[in-house]
Amino acid sequence: MLFRSEAHHGAAQFDPAKVITLKGTTVALHFTNPHAMINFEVKSPQGESVVWIGELQAPNILKRGGWNKFTLKPGDAVTVTGYPMKSGDPAIWVNKLTGPGGQDLPLFNH
Repeated sequence: MLFRSEAHHGAAQFDPAKVITLKGTTVALHFTNPHAMINFEVKSPQGESVVWIGELQAPNILKRGGWNKFTLKPGDAVTVTGYPMKSGDPAIWVNKLTGPGGQDLPLFNH
């Protein structure tokens, strides 16, 4: 499993030629600099639980969209779309995040 400190790196680690979508359950939201991170649990095709880490924008950018450290809570259902790591590790640069109730959460990726 990747831990928060292991996932922060340059964008070169992600594969912009691939876009994946994952459905899972929030484990934790780390609303800290330099990038907010979400840990979320996804069931593999074999039925195993895999904890992914999603790299988000900086908290000050997310705050402009109404985020705070309580926007996602453990147990919240999420759908995460973005670029996976080239290495195959369970990490993703998040381009779209749908939270509880099917609401898209603003990421300000532009």
